[in-house]
Amino acid sequence: MEAFDATPNMRISNPRGQIFTIDLIIGMLIFLSALTAVVLFLPRERPPFTDDAQRVEFLMTNGIPHDWNATTVDVPGFLTDGQWNYSKIDAFNAFTAQEQKRLLGIRSDYTIRFFENGSQLDHCTSCGSAPASYDNLLPITRWASNNGTILSMEVRLYS
Repeated sequence: MEAFDATPNMRISNPRGQIFTIDLIIGMLIFLSALTAVVLFLPRERPPFTDDAQRVEFLMTNGIPHDWNATTVDVPGFLTDGQWNYSKIDAFNAFTAQEQKRLLGIRSDYTIRFFENGSQLDHCTSCGSAPASYDNLLPITRWASNNGTILSMEVRLYS
């Protein structure tokens, strides 16, 4: 009897079971393109005030230049050597609300108030303006010393 040899007849004529076929590559390209489009074009909501709140943090610096006044200010900051500088605060207060927003680089309406032991101080009384109505309010409070007294600055951003 002859041995049966089935190898020549077991040829795979349909390569669909193989991993790297052209249809698999095309399918993956279509899927990845669709996934990329969804990720790129879906609207992403940012928390309100994100950019404005970050810019308000510049007020807790010396500003640019560090010894700025009303004529030389690029970026306002209310501190000098880690303490509140009332001449900088008063110089900022002298600007109009629109000039203040431009200097801060913010779009939101805002107010700035200073407190010592819970009592509001007279500095920066016209810093910003509160709208008649608003949907969101973000209060930001920062503290610094002045001649051994702790003072707080409260910035309120409105939208």
